[in-house]
Amino acid sequence: DVRRFAMNFHLNRQVEEFRKRNAQSAALLGQIREEKDAKGSRKKADVKAGTNLTKVKKENTKVEKKTAKNDARRMRSVPIGRLIKMVLDVLFKKQTAMTVQEISDAIQYDVHGDAELKEALKSNPKVSYDDIAESLCYQAKYNARDKDELYYNVILKSVDGVSCDELKDVYHGIDKDIQELKKEGKCFVLTNTQTKLSYVYPSDKHTPSMKVDEALKELWLQIDVPEDPEDLDMALQRIGQKPSPRPPAYRRPQKTKGEKKRKAPSWNNRQVTNAHLKGTEIFAPLT
Repeated sequence: DVRRFAMNFHLNRQVEEFRKRNAQSAALLGQIREEKDAKGSRKKADVKAGTNLTKVKKENTKVEKKTAKNDARRMRSVPIGRLIKMVLDVLFKKQTAMTVQEISDAIQYDVHGDAELKEALKSNPKVSYDDIAESLCYQAKYNARDKDELYYNVILKSVDGVSCDELKDVYHGIDKDIQELKKEGKCFVLTNTQTKLSYVYPSDKHTPSMKVDEALKELWLQIDVPEDPEDLDMALQRIGQKPSPRPPAYRRPQKTKGEKKRKAPSWNNRQVTNAHLKGTEIFAPLT
């Protein structure tokens, strides 16, 4: 009996261990299945999201192509002068050489396909065209990149003055450099009263000195110039010279003896519809 009891106890113990291992294996298998199902659902979601993203990209591409076609159709109706102005603005803003394709992308217009526009750009004095590289660059009348080059290469060499309109497109910020040179005493700016155009002249103390003949100096000192402006105008007219017009001086109009001072309007002589309000502050004289 003892032997039989020992065998039954040992057998029951093995059965319990087997059940425990079976339960652990089932739990592990269930966990593996859950992870596998989760990965599959995520993969399906990613595939679905990728499909939606591809659809969105295709739709955006269609919209961009349609917009580009509309822009190209709209640009075909633009006059050639307007197209040249757009190209010049892009080149001046870039200040470096640009290929024809880069310009086409910048203005949203096919410059390659417009032979008339290409020929107009080649003959434009503001454009430097390179046939080999098929590139364009903005070309101003004067060559300067900063304030020092502006002063030494342009202003000092222009003794007769240089127009500000011809300098404004040399490089960005040139107006500020001109004002700084003016404050430093290296140049001065004069404006023509008739044409309203401004010119930049080099300062006398920064320009090479000129030798003047002594006889010319003596002749200049001997000339008596009238101090009164009216006498000066008469002297110029006597020698056949037309005096330059001067703005007339403002003179306050003088009152005549018979002129009387105008009186303020009175409300008493006016027709009043609301008689009950007469005498109140509404009808008081204005001060």
